[in-house]
Amino acid sequence: MLNVCMIGHGMMGIWHSEALQRTPDAVLHTVVGRAKPASAETTPATGRAQSSTEAFAEKYGYKKWTTDLDEALADPEVDIVIIAGPSETHAEMALKSINAGKHTLVEIPIAMNLEGAEAVVEAAKEKGVALGVVHPMRYRTDRHDMVRRVKAGEEKIHSVQGRFFIHRLQNVGATGLQRSWTDNILWHHTRTWSTSGCGRWPGATCGPSRTASAPSTPPTRRSSRAPASRWSWWSSSRPTTTRPS
Repeated sequence: MLNVCMIGHGMMGIWHSEALQRTPDAVLHTVVGRAKPASAETTPATGRAQSSTEAFAEKYGYKKWTTDLDEALADPEVDIVIIAGPSETHAEMALKSINAGKHTLVEIPIAMNLEGAEAVVEAAKEKGVALGVVHPMRYRTDRHDMVRRVKAGEEKIHSVQGRFFIHRLQNVGATGLQRSWTDNILWHHTRTWSTSGCGRWPGATCGPSRTASAPSTPPTRRSSRAPASRWSWWSSSRPTTTRPS
């Protein structure tokens, strides 16, 4: 059995916790949340109020909860740490976890720049702990078909282009929570298409194309986890390929 420490209990914290509940050899040991500022409003202007870390721990069956990351990492019972907080905190938290000797799984992105990513990877090598980065787009069925065709020599990839349309009037995440931070989730999902499963593609390019506004009639998917009036999205990230003559 492996004791898991979850950092963050927003959307990804929820999804990881639900998956861990279905994993026989995982123990939901500790969840780490943010300490609320003394001046924080009881009710946010938009979205719903975030549940306390204690309430989240009780709901998902964590043995412990804390708002002190260092305290959680100092616990010798913790074997694995999952980092599911805001993107800009990933590298710093990963380094803390690795330096504490914990196996570490980081939500995308691993860092906000190359220097941060390389520092995390190097630290894991030095400490001899396992380091993983979550790339859910690898499991899309259309990507699997593309990987099969490329490996079979049926197609050759020249470039990867990604688009992401998100329709929000306020900064409310998929769980309905108002967020104090923003995230560009396009570039790390698009990067998955270009860096995994097909080897390295000579001459291939990868770069997200950002759009300021959505098309007049975009396809949408309603999230079951948030009010439909606040959250709908559509994303597309697929390669340009040619078939050998």
